[in-house]
Amino acid sequence: MKKTIRNTILIVLAMAMVSVASIAGTMAWLQDTDGAVNVMTLGNVYIEQHEYQRVVNADGTYATATIDNQTSYVLENFEQGKPLLPIVGDPSSPVGYPHAGYDATRVRMTQVGSYGTMDVFAGKNAVDKFVTVENTGSTDAYVRTLVAVEAGSTDGSLVAWSARADKTHDGSAPWLSTAIGMIEIDGNNFMVVEYLYLGAKLSDGSWRHENGVLSGGDTTYPNLSQVYIKSEAGNEDCEALD
Repeated sequence: MKKTIRNTILIVLAMAMVSVASIAGTMAWLQDTDGAVNVMTLGNVYIEQHEYQRVVNADGTYATATIDNQTSYVLENFEQGKPLLPIVGDPSSPVGYPHAGYDATRVRMTQVGSYGTMDVFAGKNAVDKFVTVENTGSTDAYVRTLVAVEAGSTDGSLVAWSARADKTHDGSAPWLSTAIGMIEIDGNNFMVVEYLYLGAKLSDGSWRHENGVLSGGDTTYPNLSQVYIKSEAGNEDCEALD
């Protein structure tokens, strides 16, 4: 869909995210029998990806509540098919472009069974997409998430997302991101980035999900919060993305 709004083309971008898990401790065992073979036991591995957005009040403001003794935005399940516009006030924008920074109110992720706190942009037009992965099986698992953003005929560099969250105690982040590059899916070009779950070191020196091992029934820290088009994108850029 194309519609001109203040010299900017309104576009809809598809964002596909796929989670993959493998078993922590899965090994090939040599059986002490006459028919000795290597046996790979997969176990009970099931994962579910959760996506959320902030609740919007009737007057257009975002709903807040006291969570963990802090004021937090309230989350609900994510609705697909949202339009993207160039962000107004992009913290990563170059010199000479609006720079609005982050909102003073944050999102406490314990409200959805996750951990930590996520920031949101103070500027307008970023689309909420808070993502966590839950291990719904009974076997420990390693988790990675592939983020695929439709890029049209561009290199995808004008589409970005915020993954800013509380750092772990040693200064690292719970997820390690690696750019995969451009791939084609059903005739459409996607920019793909892999997020590998690492877990988080706590202030007392202990670990939550050490080495990225997610126990059965537990949920990861979030790896994503908002998706947006960079503020420097113009009409031609948006048309190429569409």
